[in-house]
Amino acid sequence: MIARLLAVPEARHVRLVASLPRLPRPFDPRLAPASAIRMARRLEALTPHERARLAVIEDGFVRARLAGLDDDAVVARARAAVSAAPGPVSAALGAIWQVRGAEALALARAGGATGPVGPVMALPGIGPVAARIRRNWRLADFGLGGPAGAAAAAIAAAGGDLSGALARWRQGLLREDAILRSAAFPPAFGFAAAVLHMLGWHLAVEARSASEAGARAMLEAAVAAAAAPAE
Repeated sequence: MIARLLAVPEARHVRLVASLPRLPRPFDPRLAPASAIRMARRLEALTPHERARLAVIEDGFVRARLAGLDDDAVVARARAAVSAAPGPVSAALGAIWQVRGAEALALARAGGATGPVGPVMALPGIGPVAARIRRNWRLADFGLGGPAGAAAAAIAAAGGDLSGALARWRQGLLREDAILRSAAFPPAFGFAAAVLHMLGWHLAVEARSASEAGARAMLEAAVAAAAAPAE
């Protein structure tokens, strides 16, 4: 721990982190996230090994890259990401997957599951609290507290109603952004800082692309309603 505190980041990492564009929070309409091309150019400062590590971390975090995979594959990618990540990032990913896992278990419970079973229990972040979840299966928050407990309790309060999926997704992005920003404080200039910035960028891009699609859908519906003949 002391060695990590006294470690001096490499000059190229300092230059990279200092060059990264300002990172907006998800759903902030005032600032758009940087383009993928711009971010890729910044990441050219990383070594091939670092870029490979970053790819593994992204593959175990970004929803779009996990969509469509079966549970075992998702767990494998999540665990690989935590293993590949530097210390602060690994801890943040564990906290994020604890929230995601708690949500999945809360949905299973709302669907009638009588206890925590299946691959979800092997997710990073869930393993350390597995015994607590089993003991407190009937409690709305599984006795977890914090973001994971709040996420599970929200689903319990909704009775597992999937009609609130959009609101839950929005809250999930904001929770994950808060976890990443907490891990990035106090500011640092090593490889971990670059990775945390990239993961936050992915959240901002996801929020913006999805909200733009939703906005277009609502606009099209409004135009169609306005054009419909009056009864």
